[in-house]
Amino acid sequence: PTQTRFVVQGKQLMDRIRAGLSVVDEEESRLLVEREARAKAINDQTFAILPSGLLLSVLFLTIGLLRLNREMSERQRGSEALREANQKLRLHFEKTPLAVVEWDTEFRVARWNPAAQAIFGFSSDEAVGQDSSLILPVAFPPQVHDVWAGLVGHRGGEHSSNANVRKDGQTIYCEWYNTRLTDDHGNFAGVASLALDITENRRTLELLAWEKSALELIASAATLPEVLDGLMLGLERQVQGALCSVLLLDDDGVHLRHGSAPSLAASYNRLIDGLAIGPSVGSCGTAVFRNQQVLVDDIQSDPLWADYRQVAGEHGLRACWSTPIHGNQGQILGTFAIYFQQPRHPVTRELELLQRVVHITRMAIERKQSEEDIRKLKVALDEHAIVSFTDAAGRITY
Repeated sequence: PTQTRFVVQGKQLMDRIRAGLSVVDEEESRLLVEREARAKAINDQTFAILPSGLLLSVLFLTIGLLRLNREMSERQRGSEALREANQKLRLHFEKTPLAVVEWDTEFRVARWNPAAQAIFGFSSDEAVGQDSSLILPVAFPPQVHDVWAGLVGHRGGEHSSNANVRKDGQTIYCEWYNTRLTDDHGNFAGVASLALDITENRRTLELLAWEKSALELIASAATLPEVLDGLMLGLERQVQGALCSVLLLDDDGVHLRHGSAPSLAASYNRLIDGLAIGPSVGSCGTAVFRNQQVLVDDIQSDPLWADYRQVAGEHGLRACWSTPIHGNQGQILGTFAIYFQQPRHPVTRELELLQRVVHITRMAIERKQSEEDIRKLKVALDEHAIVSFTDAAGRITY
């Protein structure tokens, strides 16, 4: 039956199509029109709503993108500023003439810049991880301990001045400027230090003080040996390891006599007292003979000391720099010499120092010799002659 109904309905549908009639009845047509009207209304509403929603979406998306772009730009500018600041800090760390040293909480080196290497002689690889004894004298200065304790306890220590030791063993003097470092919780995290080498300034001030003291001593009633001893001892305090001496040329112009050598062994002074000058007579005898400065870096290998090498070695002397002392008339008064207990060649500063010392020593010798000549003359006149002085009116004044 079902198949029969479908066949009949199909035949009827074909007949309506052949007749040019609608394939749907009026009711179905009405329903189709209503459905189409509702679909169109829904479709119109949908297209009316969609643009507004898309606009809001685009608007929010645009605002978000602009905000993100601004944040990224600000972050980029901040990153560039941070990078530029880090670059400047790194350049400052590497190029500053001040030693920059960062210490950890155990007073060990954490950072060490090129200037620190130039001042102290140790490379960064040699210094990092080492404690402060690396650049301090053998006898740990209590002052340095107090500075560190003050920084740890937040009780000071920001500035200090003390002696330090270079890799080559030389003692230098540094001004230290220290900053206490803390972590995010305010706990002690180490120390950042700036060090300025003030050795040359200190030596200049010490030399000026020595010259002032020397002039006062020369002007005093002290004898020539006393003046020369004072000058030599004061100079030895300025030149590390120096043993200073003065030999005076005898009236015969051939022999050198002991003038002053407060830190040399008395036995050595006796051996060279009365030494005759010559072309190969150590440093002093040769300097007077040549009338020029003689610098012997190593006594044990220099031919000028061939005849005196053993004596010098027995007294621990390894280097000797000798300079003739000339009077106002150009005559040789004697020699000034500096001995060292290790081979050593003078640097420019020390050569300049030698000339200043020779000048002061010449003043001392000539002044005291003049005073002695006047004293001897006065004694001779008092003992062997009657001398009187009169003024313009003929009155006796002496």
